[in-house]
Amino acid sequence: PEKVSPLARRQVEHVEAQSRMEQAQVRLEESKEAMRRANPGKHAFGAGDEGFAEVDAANRAWGEASAEFSAKQLTKAEQIQLQFEKLEAGSAEIGAEPPGRIPVADTAAREMLAFKEETLLKPGPLTGLPVIRQGIALLSPGTAMGRTVFVAGNAQRASIAVVETQLRTRMKPAVEAITKAWREHRPRYIGPKGNRHKNMLKDFGDHPEHYASAHPSLEAAAAELNRIDRFRIGLLRSQYGIDLGAYAPKNPRGFYSPTVESKLSFEKGVEAMERGLVEGPYIETAPGTARRLASGRTRTRVYEGAYERGLADPTFTAETDLATLFEVHDSTMARLAGWNTFRLGTEGLTRLQVAERLYPKLVAEKAAVSGVLDSLRGRLNTAINKARGLGVAERKLTSVTGKAEKKIDPVYEQIEKLGDEYGPELSYLSGEAHSLEWSIGVLGRVTKGVATRKAGIDVPGLKAGVKAAKERLNELRRRYENTGTGRYRLNNSTRRYHTPTESEAIDTFLSPDLGRVGTAISDVLDTVRATAFFIDASLITIQGSLALFFAPLVTLRHADQIVSQVFKGNALMEIAAKEPELVQAFARAQGRAFGFAGAEFFFRPIKFVNERLGGAVEIARYNMWKNDRQMLMQWGHPVNIAEAEAANANSKMVPALNVSERGISPARARVERAPVVSPSFLLSPGLLMKDATSGLIKLGVSRTASPMVAWGKLSGREQLALFRVLNFAGTTMSL
Repeated sequence: PEKVSPLARRQVEHVEAQSRMEQAQVRLEESKEAMRRANPGKHAFGAGDEGFAEVDAANRAWGEASAEFSAKQLTKAEQIQLQFEKLEAGSAEIGAEPPGRIPVADTAAREMLAFKEETLLKPGPLTGLPVIRQGIALLSPGTAMGRTVFVAGNAQRASIAVVETQLRTRMKPAVEAITKAWREHRPRYIGPKGNRHKNMLKDFGDHPEHYASAHPSLEAAAAELNRIDRFRIGLLRSQYGIDLGAYAPKNPRGFYSPTVESKLSFEKGVEAMERGLVEGPYIETAPGTARRLASGRTRTRVYEGAYERGLADPTFTAETDLATLFEVHDSTMARLAGWNTFRLGTEGLTRLQVAERLYPKLVAEKAAVSGVLDSLRGRLNTAINKARGLGVAERKLTSVTGKAEKKIDPVYEQIEKLGDEYGPELSYLSGEAHSLEWSIGVLGRVTKGVATRKAGIDVPGLKAGVKAAKERLNELRRRYENTGTGRYRLNNSTRRYHTPTESEAIDTFLSPDLGRVGTAISDVLDTVRATAFFIDASLITIQGSLALFFAPLVTLRHADQIVSQVFKGNALMEIAAKEPELVQAFARAQGRAFGFAGAEFFFRPIKFVNERLGGAVEIARYNMWKNDRQMLMQWGHPVNIAEAEAANANSKMVPALNVSERGISPARARVERAPVVSPSFLLSPGLLMKDATSGLIKLGVSRTASPMVAWGKLSGREQLALFRVLNFAGTTMSL
């Protein structure tokens, strides 16, 4: 601390104030959107409107944060001086954390869990009967797995969809822009001769010093990639509880990109990155994939880029296509967000929490130890004040409350070895005991030769007190280690303890892949299915026709967007840029990233089908969903229910069923689609007619005299099924 200059501290204050201002801006925009959703059709808002109070509070918070940032912003002279100080001190460590890190919070993850709890249908009374329950569970395991795991699993996949949408809709235009700038203004290579990745855009991002005379458009595009990377870090840290630390290239003119082996497929690239085999940007202390995903921490970067990795491993050849690299990277980040959402939703217990639930006396003993340490901390502070009164130098007293030195402490080390399964409580207590012992020792040294006894400063008594507290803490540790877990079992996926029923449900929802042979067979069948879709262009000829028949006016009104996507491929990104909040709500409701047609319609090698035809169908779906969402809100449904019900009905009209709502794993979904071209095409007509029929029966047996009241008692999917089936019939009859 004594080596940090006042100017560097000013920089920390500047960055922290900027971070708080940006977070306040995000809160303000979100509260405004929430108010608009809660008051559909209104353009002017007042104190009586729902959500107005939150907007007002967010606006005041933003004003305060903005004023604070203006007050703490570095002047031009300070910025120049800071650059000189950095040059004199030498280069910072590669991958070092920037000051002012955004606090880790899981706001969006918890909001996603609440959204799914509100919008997912609950099983009816008949499904409680054992025979019916078992029969339905064969088709929809979600009805039998328990509400907690079912909601958590759906929230996990919705979080993945939203985060992928937020990242890819930003990255795609940015990658296209820097690729264009590189193609039109490629700088001259002046780097090492043995660089196997020279004259590649990735190498420029890793090492811009390898290139001379970079064009301003290229540097501007690199700066935009770095801005999106800061957004990515802020999103996952502050919204999904993922402990990411920023990685910045050593040369500030560069930009971050992951280093992935070129021969890996997309799926293998994501898997490798999740396991820490890829040079990602972030920090991890946990040793394994499941443990890391469960703890929400990521891995430390070792090599700065592909060039260094190639020097260490002559056989290594990096993937250099930025679009592929960031697709792998952002899919991995989205999966981390989904995993943390799932972990929160399944409400697993740490080892310590299990022990305390089974053995309440441990809780009392832990509280007693904590009370003793608090008392010792208070006695230490009193002793410091008395020493100040005796004339002990303030500089010496300040060192008493400094950070404890890292030295061997058997109790501290043994508790740290217990790991994450015991939670942070014991680590905190052991750290407090270690800190107190160190501070009391420093107090004894700085007051040596002073009449401490007469002043009531009892350093030996403090030492004896903290020694006794550590002995109690060590005994508490042994008791925790020797406790059993009763009926609770450690689940390998969440790295938390659950009841056997909950753990089995988690394994059902997250069942492993099909194995090497099963996956190979499934890949072949996926290729056959994709070929069928490609030959007759059924993504647009059949699904597009269905959108036209079910919602002719909506589809025709946005025909220009559909045509633009087919021939130019840019309409999806334009919609995402113009309507980001609605696009994210659409992804959340359908459980798939915006623009992703779904696993049964997706074949990565045929890029035209994915981006053009699949994108065109996605535009038709999105506009149908947006229109139906608005109708449901006008018919009295809350906004969350309207969004979820519109997505459910939409998936049956233009077939693309959400398998998460049945509670099945991706592995089982692959098995189910193996013998048929499309399970969604097979099942959707029956499901849609079931909704329409149940809605019609409810209207027929309704005892209310008002048709509108009877209509309002139907679910959103029943209302839309009736409305759109009549649309379909009218369109067909008019031809």
